[in-house]
Amino acid sequence: MRECSKFGPDDGIEFRQADATSLPFDDASFDAVVCQFGLMFFPDKSAAMREVLRVIKPGGTFLFSVWDRMETNEISLAVHETMQDLFPDDPPRFYSIPFGTNDAGLIRSLLEDAGFADVQMMTVTKTSTSPSASDAVRGLIEGTPLYGQIMDRSPERLTEVLDATDDAVRQRFGDNPVTTKMQALVWSATKL
Repeated sequence: MRECSKFGPDDGIEFRQADATSLPFDDASFDAVVCQFGLMFFPDKSAAMREVLRVIKPGGTFLFSVWDRMETNEISLAVHETMQDLFPDDPPRFYSIPFGTNDAGLIRSLLEDAGFADVQMMTVTKTSTSPSASDAVRGLIEGTPLYGQIMDRSPERLTEVLDATDDAVRQRFGDNPVTTKMQALVWSATKL
């Protein structure tokens, strides 16, 4: 069990790390399963859907979110394009993963093939604000696996990469603060 300071010992919350394709829970254990921006990282999405269906009680709900296309998430697109410009022969492709599972037809098929019913999707658009271009860039590079991909290619170029990305973000969105559009797809499905 993992500790979390947000919840107290009497809140009845338990955190457990688990493989989404082989959940360590009994059949029909939960009224709902919620997954926020995780599906795109599952190596076998079909197996994960079947596992979620297995652990939900009849009538229960699966609620999850995925990022919409990268083009609808402006600042991530700017970072991704800057990586392509800086590393033309072998660009880091981390952002292709979180923004790569947004095909509504495919997701609907995964859910229905697993056995879910009443599949619904809602597009949610929000505004993201960062205090500065530099703050946004540091989070989007150093706070994600993109950092490791850059370090694997050219650790000596990290400052150059941060500066170039900062310039690209500042040119596109301004600075102090940086405000951009973010868009996600929120799905719900029911176990009959």
